[in-house]
Order: sequence, then structure tokens, then C-alpha cells
Amino acid sequence: RKGDLTAEVRQYEEAGFDYRFIRGLSTLLERRCRFEAEAAVDPLTARRTVYEAAGTGLTVTGEDRARVLGSAAGRLGVSVEELERSMYADLEDELVLREFRPVNPEALLKQYNLSLTQTLLFRSTRLEVRARSRWKTILRQVKYLGLIYSAEVDRGQFSVAVDGPLSLFRLTQRYGTSVAELLPTILEAEDWEVRADVVRGGTTGKRVLQLRLSSAEAGRVMRPWGPAAVEGAFDSGVEERFSRRFEALGSGWRLTREPEPLVVGKHVMVPDFGFERDGERVYLEIVGFWTREYLERKIQK
Repeated sequence: RKGDLTAEVRQYEEAGFDYRFIRGLSTLLERRCRFEAEAAVDPLTARRTVYEAAGTGLTVTGEDRARVLGSAAGRLGVSVEELERSMYADLEDELVLREFRPVNPEALLKQYNLSLTQTLLFRSTRLEVRARSRWKTILRQVKYLGLIYSAEVDRGQFSVAVDGPLSLFRLTQRYGTSVAELLPTILEAEDWEVRADVVRGGTTGKRVLQLRLSSAEAGRVMRPWGPAAVEGAFDSGVEERFSRRFEALGSGWRLTREPEPLVVGKHVMVPDFGFERDGERVYLEIVGFWTREYLERKIQK
């Protein structure tokens, strides 16, 4: 039972370990579990049948209770013991562990470190990434996640600046999740550096602290896991619908999904679509999250 596992975890907290550390590890382990309700009959149906069998009367004695449960069990074609187990089987503590994907301690700690860092990025106003390899993959993931960004490349080193969740006035939760999902892709590069401005609140007010990570240090203690960039995948349903409808027009224009990045000086841009006909090329970008300033920068670029 999930309740039994939770009780075991509490014993470690009471033994003097940092409860935040213990709960962090147990949360990651729980994501590797599959729990199911163990019931001979649907719990909602079981409860409804018991209440109907009780009618308007109160079951104040053991005899009354046994009579009601026996009547309800007879209607459902199960034993009284099966009915009692089924009545509350959908409560979280009553769920039963059906599957667990094991993980070794080192990999678990690396996932824990990654999750902590991703949580910090939820409180960021700006994120800067520098990388010498896989920069096209990183940029494609930035676009796949719909992030507000600007990108440059200088002497083989790529850099991208992403607006953090706290720079927006709306949709900060959803946008913050997208920023956090970028980190696993960055970790897969060979040589990278991350800087983020993180807002921290306290008794003396809010402060902006700078988080600095690099492949030389953090690359050994964090595990790149989670959503990865999918080559050829559409960034959104909007793009997929646009592509299908445009192809159906038979306009004579050849449509290319995510053409090669456009590099002009230090500036880099990856359009969502390229159109080509008779030697003429046209590019189109569909914007996900946006602000007025972001659109103005796009137009200037």
C-alpha cells in the first residue's frame, strides 16, 4: 500500500535526516512507480450501494453495520470482506504498488540535483546558455518549448538568452515548466555554461541571485533526463495544421520544415518554415510565448 510506503519514509525523517532531502528523493522514486486500486468492485459503486442499502436509517450498532454490508455485498455479488476493501480502495493511501522501475543510487542523486536546479529556474527572470556543441539541437528545443529567446554565434560558440518565467505577467507556471524542460537538453552538450538570474524572497525582501553552472562542474553531478528535442517534430498543433493545409493548396511553393538556421553576423534565427519557388525564398516563424518587446526584437532582427 502507498500508505505503508509513506509511513516507512517518515521513519527516515524522524531519524534525523533532512526531511526536504528525504521527501525529494521519495518524490523522484514515486514517479518511477505505478499504483493501482485493488478492488473487487468499483469503489464508487461500492460506496453508493452501501449507502442505498442503509437507506435513511442510522447504522449505530455492529449488527446494523453487518446487515447493511451483507445486503450491499449480495447486490454486488462479492463477499463482505471484498466489499469493505473495495469501498476505500481509490483513496491515495490504499493504492497498491504494481510496478517500480529501479534506479541506482548515483543516478537517483543526479536526478535529484537536476530537479533542484529546474526548481530554481522556475524563479528566474533570465537564463543565458553558452555551448560549443549541439547548439542547433539546443536552439530547436528552445523553439519546441515555445520560449522567448534571442540567439547569437561567435567563433563557433553559441549563446542563447531566454526570458525567465518571472519576466512574464501571465502563464508563468506553464512557461516555467518549459524553461525547466530545456535543462536536460543543455546537459547533453559537451561544453556548456549556464547563468540565470534567480529571485529569492526572504524576511528582508526579494533579492536577485545569480546561478552559475558549467559542464566542467555540474556535468558530473546531474543526469540529463526528461523530454528531449525531437527531430522533425512539430513545435505545436498550430504548425502541424498549417503545414497540412498549406500542402493541400497545391500552390507550387515547396515547403520546408525548419530550414537551416539563418546566421547574419552574430545573430541566429531558426524559422519554422521555409518556402521556395523559382529561386525565391520566404521564411515564416510562428511565435509561442511572447511579449510586445519580444515581437519588436524579432521584427528588428
